[in-house]
Amino acid sequence: MHSESIWNSRVVIMCSMIESNLLIVDELIDFGTNVIALISPGSCQECYRNVPVQRTLATSLRKNDIDVLLILDFEGDIVKIFHDTVGSQLSIAIIACPVSAFEMTRILDIIAESNLVVLGPESCGIMAPSRFMLGTIPGLALRDGEIGLVCTSGSLTYESMATMTEDGLGLSMIICVGTGAIIGTSICGALSCLEEDEETKKVVLIAEYNEIDTEFMVEFIHSHVSKPVVICRVGGSLPPLPDKMGHSSVILRKYHSATRSIIRLRENSCISFANSLSEIAVLLGS
Repeated sequence: MHSESIWNSRVVIMCSMIESNLLIVDELIDFGTNVIALISPGSCQECYRNVPVQRTLATSLRKNDIDVLLILDFEGDIVKIFHDTVGSQLSIAIIACPVSAFEMTRILDIIAESNLVVLGPESCGIMAPSRFMLGTIPGLALRDGEIGLVCTSGSLTYESMATMTEDGLGLSMIICVGTGAIIGTSICGALSCLEEDEETKKVVLIAEYNEIDTEFMVEFIHSHVSKPVVICRVGGSLPPLPDKMGHSSVILRKYHSATRSIIRLRENSCISFANSLSEIAVLLGS
């Protein structure tokens, strides 16, 4: 997933023609995203804002050269949707809606032999404020800059963007990998993308407390990322655990242990750790 290949991508959006979805379509078109078709099986419309409305992805693939598929919602079997992409030149699929772990397993099996990059489920997409917007990320109030942001959920992405913008930080690229038991592109994949992006000079990774193995992530960053990285694990400030909690105590103690070991790495690592979103600007020297 290279930023150069995303520029001027031909985008097809799969969605029902309801107001909330059309607001997202409007924002993408107004931003300048090259939306070439909408896919809405149950719609009677033939066109929306000079964009043709088609009934199936298979039809759209026959009529258009498509680079990016954005799925806001879908009707029927999402696995079949990805079956239809086999053999196409589709390079990125963004799943903004919930998808079960079983369905994601089947989807990943289908695309295993292809170069298709999948973000999601429940991903708000990928965006570079001065270059492109693919997904549901609002881009009107963002500052252009040199910081790449990786988040694991849409709500975290929105909150992080707002906080960083208020603190005067400019963003080069935002990637939301999504949330769920099984996702497409991993956090490591997103970090590798930002490592290759020439506009990105610093990286911020924000995830829920139990969504990443921070010790593994530190090792990955040391081996594959040369840029300064700030890691913020939201919800990491937990009180001491009581002894009488049964199996729950064993699970939570694992996260406490990981947090303590990560704290010990601070003195010997170029990676910084933020306890809250408000600390990110301080650590980045804003």
